Amino acid sequence: MATMELDTTLPEATLEETCSAKLATKQGEGLRHYYLQHIQDLQLQLRLKTHNLNRLEAQRNELNSRVRLLREELQLLQEPGSYVGEVVKVMGKNKVLVKVHPEGKYVVDIDKSIDITKITPSTRVALRNDSYVLHLVLPSKVDPLVNLMKVEKVPDSTYDMIGGLDQQIKEIKEVIELPIKHPELFESLGIAQPKKYIGEGSRMVRELFVMAREHAPSIIFMDEIDSIGSARMESGSGNSDSEVQRTMLELLNQLDGFEASNKIKVLMATNRIDILDQALLRPGRIDRKIEFPNPNEESRFDILKIHSRKMNLMRGIDLKKIAEKMNGASGAELKAVCTEAGMFALRERRVHVTQEDFEMAVAKPCLGIKGRAVGCDSNSKESSPPSTKCFGGDLTQFPTSNLFAAAGDGVWENGAACGRQYFVRCFSASDPEACVPDQTIQITIVDYAPSIVSVPTATGTTMILSTTAYNSIVNTSATVNFVTVEFLQV
Repeated sequence: MATMELDTTLPEATLEETCSAKLATKQGEGLRHYYLQHIQDLQLQLRLKTHNLNRLEAQRNELNSRVRLLREELQLLQEPGSYVGEVVKVMGKNKVLVKVHPEGKYVVDIDKSIDITKITPSTRVALRNDSYVLHLVLPSKVDPLVNLMKVEKVPDSTYDMIGGLDQQIKEIKEVIELPIKHPELFESLGIAQPKKYIGEGSRMVRELFVMAREHAPSIIFMDEIDSIGSARMESGSGNSDSEVQRTMLELLNQLDGFEASNKIKVLMATNRIDILDQALLRPGRIDRKIEFPNPNEESRFDILKIHSRKMNLMRGIDLKKIAEKMNGASGAELKAVCTEAGMFALRERRVHVTQEDFEMAVAKPCLGIKGRAVGCDSNSKESSPPSTKCFGGDLTQFPTSNLFAAAGDGVWENGAACGRQYFVRCFSASDPEACVPDQTIQITIVDYAPSIVSVPTATGTTMILSTTAYNSIVNTSATVNFVTVEFLQV
């Protein structure tokens, strides 16, 4: 039987059919790109319209808020005004005695919305214009200048930063800290806490205590109290003195009416207690007086350790020796010596401070201590120039900030010597070649020159000259062991 075979091969596409397919594909890609671009444009327009809508809604809300505020302000302006008064005394559950300036005092009713427990004497309140009913409690009125006196940042100073005043610190803790932290101790013993302040000074004094009561427990510190607390003089000395006296009277008033249990403590400081008014000093106004004398030798040593604690010191620094030299110095002068010692090291481009820096620093600020050189015997005469026995040397020397002479226990800086002329020469018995032979130069004492050198001498004295003067009289090529520099006044 004969079989039949089927032809399964596809007919080949003609050239025309292939070109038509490619053209259709290109047209489809173009339409796709067109619609994608159109979609992006519509999305951009949508975002812009949404942004504009949000902006208009924000403007509408802002305008609505302003309209509400203006309506409230208009309503307040249309309401009758209120009188401002000060509560004198609470008379009962629903009545108080209020002082209204300048009309006088009134017993008024209290609105039902006011809590009677919040009303105390000296509270500022508002009274209705028609019925004089107390309807609002106002905040205390405090001058902005008084607010500036408030310490916003807690100081980071501690008692450990104070040297040599253990007894004074103990007394301050008893008077200030103990009543605030443990008032029950005074109540159990049945004793009163120690209490105890700025023209237009009297008003500021009152407002200062108002602010202190609002922020109790609080401490009021007044420095230089002698500026308003000096002894009162006869009248007729001028308007300024009258204003000071009015401030003084208001201060006494506040201290007399000041309750000790309010947890408000007052500290006053002065270095002229001799001119303070006796009425201010009597017990009941100022209950405790603590004297802070100039530190003794041990206290000076403690203060020097505190101020040099963060300094980069060489080993072997004898601060006790520095403390011995600064007899009669105050804490501020001790701090100045530490600072100046660092400056001497800085001028010589060193990163550490030596004992010699401290010795030189003692010389610079020393003249302010009662007119005598620091380190000199307290029995020596306070003359200028001082006796040479203060230096332990045989030569009369006139050192200044440009030309120093230090020796023994003290250093003298004679500012009056500036502008005077001297002959300077060098001699050495042990090493004749150390000095320029027969070289005597004439120098004029002028202001400070930072470039200085120190010359050790046979007696242990250290002479400090300007570099120019030193190079003129000392042979720097020789080995210098002991040199004596002599100053002869012209």
